[in-house]
Amino acid sequence: MTEMNIEEAKELYFRFDGHFFHMDREEPVKTNILRSMGLGPEVYREWDEELLQQYFDRLWADESRVWSIHNRILSILSRNICSPEYRCAELLRQMDRMTGLDLFNKTLILENMAGQTVTGKDGGAYLICTRTTLAEAMNRTVNVIISSAGDTDDERFNRAVRSYRAAYSACA
Repeated sequence: MTEMNIEEAKELYFRFDGHFFHMDREEPVKTNILRSMGLGPEVYREWDEELLQQYFDRLWADESRVWSIHNRILSILSRNICSPEYRCAELLRQMDRMTGLDLFNKTLILENMAGQTVTGKDGGAYLICTRTTLAEAMNRTVNVIISSAGDTDDERFNRAVRSYRAAYSACA
């Protein structure tokens, strides 16, 4: 393959949620062609906005997988292509509804917010604290989710709470 049209480029981008790392690993030839097309940042911003809308539309489609879609939304926002203020506010509005989720989903939502790395810079707390004016609103929302779990001795949940609080403290 030596050429790719815009529809094929978009399909490749969407298949990997716009993550060039994964595109390079799985489809290196196509990814090189995509890069050589010289698409400007406005195209990637438009595609990311479309990806985000698709994920927001699917967020509640399967309540047992809310955490997964939540993670994908944060991952796309973390690329710094889209303006995060509006989309993070939208995410927080959706998170207001998460008090009814099961403990497993709540735990994974907290892990998404805390981040998976030592620095936490891959988490939602870091993103929202450093790129928006929504840090306090986020913390109120997350604390309501935490409180809605009640007293639990679930170690993973309690570890996720501690991780989120540390991530928030580090960047607030």
